[in-house]
Amino acid sequence: MTQTVKMRPGAHYAGVAEGVYFRTARGTFVLRGPSGLLPLVDRCVPLLEDGTTEAALTDAIGGPRAHGVVKALLSALSAKGMLLDLAAAGGPPPAQPERARFGDVLAHLETHGDAPFAGFRRLRATHADVVGPLDAACSLADGLADIGVGRITVHGHDAADWPGRTSDEHTAVAFADGPAADDIPADHRVLVAVVEDPGTEPPGRLRDALLAGHGAVAVLLTDDMALVSPYLTRPEDLTTLWAAWTRARAWFTAEGPTPARRPLSAVIAGSLASHHLMDAVGVGRTDRPEAAVVTGAQLTVERVALPGPAGAGTEPAAAPPEDEPADAVAALVSAAVLGERWSGLFSWEIVDALPQLPVANTPVRGRVPGLPATLVGFGPDQAHAGVQAMLDALRLTLPPTPDAPGDAVAAAGVDPLRRTVDGALRLLSLRPPAEGEEQPIGWDDVTDLQARRLWRALRDYEDVDFTATVRTWDALGWCAVRLTGTTTGETLAWQWGDTPGDALHMALAQALSRRQSATVLGTTGEVTCAGTVVCAYLPTRLLRALAERLHALPGTLRTSERPADPVLGRLPLHSGWMWWS
Repeated sequence: MTQTVKMRPGAHYAGVAEGVYFRTARGTFVLRGPSGLLPLVDRCVPLLEDGTTEAALTDAIGGPRAHGVVKALLSALSAKGMLLDLAAAGGPPPAQPERARFGDVLAHLETHGDAPFAGFRRLRATHADVVGPLDAACSLADGLADIGVGRITVHGHDAADWPGRTSDEHTAVAFADGPAADDIPADHRVLVAVVEDPGTEPPGRLRDALLAGHGAVAVLLTDDMALVSPYLTRPEDLTTLWAAWTRARAWFTAEGPTPARRPLSAVIAGSLASHHLMDAVGVGRTDRPEAAVVTGAQLTVERVALPGPAGAGTEPAAAPPEDEPADAVAALVSAAVLGERWSGLFSWEIVDALPQLPVANTPVRGRVPGLPATLVGFGPDQAHAGVQAMLDALRLTLPPTPDAPGDAVAAAGVDPLRRTVDGALRLLSLRPPAEGEEQPIGWDDVTDLQARRLWRALRDYEDVDFTATVRTWDALGWCAVRLTGTTTGETLAWQWGDTPGDALHMALAQALSRRQSATVLGTTGEVTCAGTVVCAYLPTRLLRALAERLHALPGTLRTSERPADPVLGRLPLHSGWMWWS
């Protein structure tokens, strides 16, 4: 290692039994070695903090005899990203006056970037146009000046509105009624805009700036909360941002947290906007766009990932082996983004009064149009119940598509195979076979112990009077069981199964869950087609064979895939409209 290297700021270390423990902004690790490793690190770190070479460090530590251990130490620290190569830092370091004024900024750039000096020069060359109400504009301009932005123009206000800020040797501040001068290169122009009480569409000024090739950061501000955008570079980023704002407002309205009052919320939002600009322009960090939501009397800041419809979204869980069912826990973990606060479709709820035996019930609160206030999934355990709640949420929020006819059904599954089976079976339940009628099922016909337990719980404990019938599709070898209220004629539950016993078991569990949820949570809703909860418990091999028989039926099974979510991007579970043609 012949180049001059410097230890990135903010590193901490301590001796441990295995060697030396390091903690940096990039992570933690233990450098393993003998007890003499810590004294060596103690001697090397001050020299590395100032910048040194391998040869100079070797001479300072002990001459040629220390070369091997010094080389090993530098290699280990470099592999962990702790060393900054000054030759690749983007030119000479800033002059002393700038280092004194912007020491914290340089430390941030050196910690997170690989070319911090070039990034700092980009900040100094940036011209920021600031628009918005006075309190937020002042906060923004202060924050931009503090991170080293060279020129700032505040629009819509004059110097008398803001006596505390004038130009100095580091930052030129101007006030203007119109747009900034056009002699600034597009890649050095940034619009930092505060949008009060955002409407349904972004302001034209933001879109025009992005179309012109400028960068932008937007602060969406109301009297009770704020959302700060990531650094924006494309007009389509505004669509994602406004969708995120709409969803965050829906969460705020539903949860009713303490408002984040102005002007303090505007100050925090302005500081966050400046930080986002510094990370994008100075560090070059634009690969993981995140917004920041400011709420509450304590001005709590929460980060929200915004991959948007063009983003990668969330990877689905791996497909299960052929002889195994889908892993409910893996599906639940992979799809956790669906319940992410501020950006998800729903929030997970814990209701102590909701029974969990003999059926597990998992409630979620809808946070987007299409979802009821409360939706409950059911299963033998919380993981399976949670997956069913997520799949129901995806079906209910499926956007309309012109491709799908009026008799299409919303289908969902943890993988494409289970989504296809789900949709096809739901369609078939609405199109009874020509042969056979529904056959009644009585108590004496139930031989499965768990099914008898559910039957008794529903009839004797919940006081639900019902009849059970089963219909078989001979071409598939599958059947659907329907439970109907004796006095009301209402369909209480309707489920598919590969055997009458499995279908009855699933239908009884559904009816019991619906009854318990209605009693405790007041949930309502109709059962309009036969569900496919049983697919969660059957091996892939069996479902693949069923899918082949479904495709062999008359007609062609069509699917319209769900488009990417405007906020979350590609979703980890599969859903779409399905129909026969």
